[in-house]
Amino acid sequence: MVYKKYIVKNGRTYGPYIYQSKRINGKVVSEYRGIDEPKKTGKILPIILISVFFIAITGLLIFSNQKISGNVILKIEGDVINGILKNGKISMTLNGGELIPSDSQITFENNGSVYTYNLSDLLVEEEISSGNFYLQNSQISGLGTGYGLEGAKKIFPKISFELQSSENFQQNEENETGGGGTEPPSKENEEKTGSVSNSSKQNETAVEVQNKTETQENNSVSNPEKPIENETLPQESNPTSEINSPAKEEQTPLQSPETLPQESNPTSEINSPAKEEQTPTLTEKEDKTKTDSKNPQAETQSQEPEQTPPQSPETSGNEGAQITGGAIASLFGPISNFLTGLITGNNSKEDTPDTISGIVSKENDFTERSYGKSWEVVSSSIESNGELLPDNSITVENSNESVTVKTNYSLIETGYGEEYLAENTKSLSVDITKLNHTLNEGPLVVKLIYKNNEFVLFEGKISNETIENEIENLTQIFNEINASQLLNFSMNLTQFEKQILLFNINQSYVETTVSKYKDKYLVEFNLGHYSAEYSYPQILTDEELKRYIERDKYLWLKDIVIQFGEKVPPKEKVENMNANLEF
Repeated sequence: MVYKKYIVKNGRTYGPYIYQSKRINGKVVSEYRGIDEPKKTGKILPIILISVFFIAITGLLIFSNQKISGNVILKIEGDVINGILKNGKISMTLNGGELIPSDSQITFENNGSVYTYNLSDLLVEEEISSGNFYLQNSQISGLGTGYGLEGAKKIFPKISFELQSSENFQQNEENETGGGGTEPPSKENEEKTGSVSNSSKQNETAVEVQNKTETQENNSVSNPEKPIENETLPQESNPTSEINSPAKEEQTPLQSPETLPQESNPTSEINSPAKEEQTPTLTEKEDKTKTDSKNPQAETQSQEPEQTPPQSPETSGNEGAQITGGAIASLFGPISNFLTGLITGNNSKEDTPDTISGIVSKENDFTERSYGKSWEVVSSSIESNGELLPDNSITVENSNESVTVKTNYSLIETGYGEEYLAENTKSLSVDITKLNHTLNEGPLVVKLIYKNNEFVLFEGKISNETIENEIENLTQIFNEINASQLLNFSMNLTQFEKQILLFNINQSYVETTVSKYKDKYLVEFNLGHYSAEYSYPQILTDEELKRYIERDKYLWLKDIVIQFGEKVPPKEKVENMNANLEF
């Protein structure tokens, strides 16, 4: 049981507080429920659901008996004489993108009578188009020929492109302009050049030593009176010569000053230029005799030091250390490059491409790794459906980690269907005189039938009142043009085109009638037996409407001129202007 409880404190009443009593194990226990009484929604919810279901069923039954009616504007013009519609026409206004099948049928239900015609028989003069059938708020579909007006839509095609890094881009520019100089020598070339220069210097030093030796020998030949014993005196006091000639120390034991020059090796003499400068040389005859007798290969051994200069033990030790360091660098270099690639994200130079190719559109951007480079468009590489596009058709955005390609490229595609629906309109007119039956005053229903699908175009009555109410003539829609004004066609037509119209039609003006029907302006042009009808939305301003009317009228007249293009107006002879002129 639920009950309320109030509390009075200091003369003020608080509550109500809701409690619920329960019997638990034979005892009555009160439980506090709050200050609001619980709402009983259990019975209301089913009632709401039943009501909604009933309303939905009722609406379905009501609308199932209705015929489908679209947005096609059907206008009936003419005069009702003695209850019969005469000298009139029925016009259907279609929007851009709508296409009615040419093999469809049109029926007129008038006062209980039904008249059926093939639409193609009533629209003989209308141009036939091909495409997807479409009519707003109808079930008509398919592909084929029909009557209508092409609509338009904006599409965003895919674009293929190619990018190259800025470095390659600059190199290509230098190669194209021929401004590239010689490449700077690499480190390896520098080392090779240095080694060649060092070896050349050493060869030059050896040649100089040999030249000095020959000069001294020549001097010794010129002074043969000097004793030979003096040769050994500087040798004992020159420790440098002994150090620089270790081969001599190993091959020659301690000897007297007289025998020392005989046992010496010519190779050591050449390798010790200081000794040669300080010690006088033997005479030419004695030198040849000693060389032939004691060292038959002296000449061969003396030529070898000229090509390879002497090296100290310290120098040879340093070269061995350099070779060992290069071997270590060649061994651990690839490992170091691999670790560096893992850190920077570039495993090797081969993993970094020289160019990037891709596809981009307005709806889908292209993003790729930047590989630490800045990228630019390869000239003449942007294409769409085999068509070459300008280089500025895409934009390239470079960042540290990625490169993004975007585009705003679009095309206007025409066709038929819901996606091509547009505001421009076209009127299809049916001449009532072509009907084998008369339409009398009374109810009228016009239907379009295509493959058992009915589409109601018009439902109303034929009478003077209904026709006047459906079509409201405007007395004036802007200052320059009113409903029955006659306009001279002195627009942008050439004088030759005007002559063609005057010759074939014999009328120098276009009769323009402007009417208002529902939410549109209906404009009709008449020139002789030629006529055309256009419709425009009422949201246009007076200036815009005037501009559209002038444009369509000009294009309509141009079409008429084309029909008479093969006819040339006759030449007219001008009186009192003929004369014989002297040269």
